[in-house]
Amino acid sequence: MPKYSIIIPVYNVEKYIKKCLDSVFSQTDKDFEVIVVNDGTKDNSMDIVKKYDVKIINQKNQGLSAARNRGVKEAVGDYLIFLDSDDYLSLDTCEKLFAFMETGKYDFLQFGANIIPEGNVSDDMIQWVDNFMNPEEIKDIARPWI
Repeated sequence: MPKYSIIIPVYNVEKYIKKCLDSVFSQTDKDFEVIVVNDGTKDNSMDIVKKYDVKIINQKNQGLSAARNRGVKEAVGDYLIFLDSDDYLSLDTCEKLFAFMETGKYDFLQFGANIIPEGNVSDDMIQWVDNFMNPEEIKDIARPWI
């Protein structure tokens, strides 16, 4: 059984899905399964996905939550990682998450994000997301290696 089940909902993300999946398969800790839930995508996203060793679940478009829930039903890993298909992981994300989980102190981890603007993203939006995803009061707990 894998340590992690990485669940990636896919809907019209052909521009981003390759970078997302490349980041998953470049992890330093490779003890995972990848579950891609095709949420009725209408573009060429799934042509890209099929080039990777992933479990594919197809469903009609039901939205992000339904796609994640469907992935959870199929997951066999000890831990779940939800990854949006337009995001990507740092090389050692799984390794660091596992180190935290193995301490036995946590039942749930949420980690921060860095925005890399592509297109029309306002400075206000970048600041809001940074404040939401990286609140100052948990930086020392969630990222002690900084």
